[in-house]
Amino acid sequence: MVAGLVAAFPAASQAQAKADPLPSPPPVAVQSLPKAPAPIAPVPPPIVASATATEVKPVALTRMVVKMEAGEPFLVMQSGYFCGNSKTVTWNGGRTEQNVALYQDVFREKLEAAGLKVQGPSDNLFDTPTASADYVVAGLIKQELVHICVPNTTDANRVKGDLKLTIQWELYSTLEHRMLATVQTSSEVQQPEAELGGIPAMNMKAFGANVVQLAASASFRQALTGVTHAAGDLITADAQAHIPLPGAITAPLRPATDEVGSVVVLLVGSTSGSGVLVSNDGYILTDAHVVSEAKEVKVRWSDGLETVGKVVRTIKGRDVALVRSEGRGRDPVPFRTAPVEVGETVYAVGAPLGEKFQGTVTRGIVSAKRILDGYAYIQSDVSVTHGSSGGPLLDDKGRLLGLTVMGIPFAGIIPTGINLFIPIKDAVDFLALDPR
Repeated sequence: MVAGLVAAFPAASQAQAKADPLPSPPPVAVQSLPKAPAPIAPVPPPIVASATATEVKPVALTRMVVKMEAGEPFLVMQSGYFCGNSKTVTWNGGRTEQNVALYQDVFREKLEAAGLKVQGPSDNLFDTPTASADYVVAGLIKQELVHICVPNTTDANRVKGDLKLTIQWELYSTLEHRMLATVQTSSEVQQPEAELGGIPAMNMKAFGANVVQLAASASFRQALTGVTHAAGDLITADAQAHIPLPGAITAPLRPATDEVGSVVVLLVGSTSGSGVLVSNDGYILTDAHVVSEAKEVKVRWSDGLETVGKVVRTIKGRDVALVRSEGRGRDPVPFRTAPVEVGETVYAVGAPLGEKFQGTVTRGIVSAKRILDGYAYIQSDVSVTHGSSGGPLLDDKGRLLGLTVMGIPFAGIIPTGINLFIPIKDAVDFLALDPR
C-alpha cells in the first residue's frame, strides 16, 4: 500500500527510483535623512502600477526539480482509524525532474490572479508555445515534508494530514542570457479531515500558495513589470534564513531616555548615521542607506569607544540593514509587539548632524500610520534630521517601535514635522530576524 501511495506522488515516486540527472505652494519633496549633512534632494515620485502604462512581460514555467539532502525524510505515513501505524520514507539524494505540465495550470491561475501574464499551455489551443518564451521560470523544490494518515486502508486516495513545501524560484531571460531574480518561498497546508485526492491534491495546494508568494515578491514583479508591487498592495519580504536575536524580547524595560547607551553612531567613510543594539550578541539595526555598499563600518558607542561592525544583511528596497559588532555586555533595546497607536508619545534617539550630537533624545507623538509606494511607515512629529537615520523610535517604556528613515520638508528645505519611520515588524520581516 505504501508503494501505491508513493506512486501517486510525483516527487516521492521519482525519489525512490534512482534520482539523479535537475500658484500654489512649491511642491513637497521627500528627502532621505542619511548619514552626515548633505545636499537635500527630492526622492523620485512613487511607482504606480498601471495596466495601461506598464508593459507586463509574459513568463513561462519550464522546469520543476526536486533537490533535497540524502536521508532527509519527505513522507511520514500513518494508517488505520487511529492513525497508529507509521512508516517514514527518506529522500535518496540527487536531483529529480518533475513533470512540469502537472504544475502549469496552477502556476498560470495564481500569477494571472496577481495581474501577471503567463505564456504556455492553456485552454486556448492557439496560445504561444512555451518554448518561445523570452522569460522562463524554474522551481527547485528544496523541502517537501508530508505527514499523512490513511484512515481507511482500502482507500489510499482519501487522506488527512499536512504538507510543507519550500521552493527556490529562478527567473531567467532567454534574450539577455542572464538570471533576473532568485526568490525562495515556503508554505504549509493542513487537511484535518480525510479528503479525496490524496497527496497530489495537497501538493498542488501547497504549490499554489508558493506561487502566490512568488507573485508578491518585489524582485520578481520588478523584473516582469518594472514596478515592485501591484497598485494598493504592500510589498512583502522574500524568504531567507532567519537570524536569531537573543534579548530582543526579554531585555528589561527602562525609560526611553535610558536607552541612549544602546544607540550607536555608524561611521562609513566621511559620513555617518545611527543604529540601535537589538541583541545580546551584538546585532545592530540601521537603515540600508546608512551603510550603503560598505562591508564593514565603524561603530561608535555612547562612551566614545569604537568597534568594528560587519554588514551582515541589507535590503535596499525596504531600506533596512543588519550589522554585527560586539554586545559589550549592554542590554539591547527590547522590541514592542503591540501595534502603534496614533496619538501616543514617542521618542527618537540618534546623532543628528553627526557624532558631535550623539545621544540626542527628542519627543513627539505618532501622527499617522501610512503606506507609501507599497511600504508601511509610522509618521511622527518627533524631531529628526541628517544623521538620525537608522536610530530608534521608542515608546514611553523604551521599547523599539521603528527606525528613523526620512523627513518631508516644505519646498525641500523647511522642516514640517512630518517624519517617517520604518515599523520594527517590517525590519524583522525583511531582514528575516528571529527576536527572542
